[in-house]
Amino acid sequence: MPKTYIPPRDSLAALVCGYFQNNPTEELGLDDIVEKFSLKSHARVHTDLSDAWRADLIRRDVRDGDVIYSAGNLEFTTKALATKPGRKTGSDKPAKPPRATPAPVPIQGFPDPLTVPIEDNVPYTGLRGGKAVCWLPLLWRLTQPGQSFALPMHCAPTLSKSVTQAHKESANRFATKKDKDAGQVRVWRTR
Repeated sequence: MPKTYIPPRDSLAALVCGYFQNNPTEELGLDDIVEKFSLKSHARVHTDLSDAWRADLIRRDVRDGDVIYSAGNLEFTTKALATKPGRKTGSDKPAKPPRATPAPVPIQGFPDPLTVPIEDNVPYTGLRGGKAVCWLPLLWRLTQPGQSFALPMHCAPTLSKSVTQAHKESANRFATKKDKDAGQVRVWRTR
């Protein structure tokens, strides 16, 4: 594992490395990690920390049959390991606030989600299952069932991610269908 490894944000490895960065002389046993980071069990602790251990960000020793973790070579920035603002662990963890819709980021070759025309009464023909464009602003512009819009075919992968996110965030339902002859993917609001 290269020394440039940085644990994924909000992973157990990031939390443990962040703890050791702030408390470089501390040591944590398996039970300490489970309690401190509100884990359900010991089951995945070693697996979740293995990449950070291989990258020498943390050290792992065995003493009297117990595994003890301590600070390793923590040559990364606090910003790289920063967790979400207001993050708490344990039973005092606040409810997640509603997610803000990210502002559209123009990417060459993709239309701006706020300028794609919304069309009414286009017949629905059935269901079919780099840097991402967020199409949520465009999806939210479909204010009633039966409305639809079409995008170029190369937008389908990023559009699919936005539709999945929209289904998680609202009761609205959307369906997509690719039209290879026209080179487009069409999205309908179905509910």
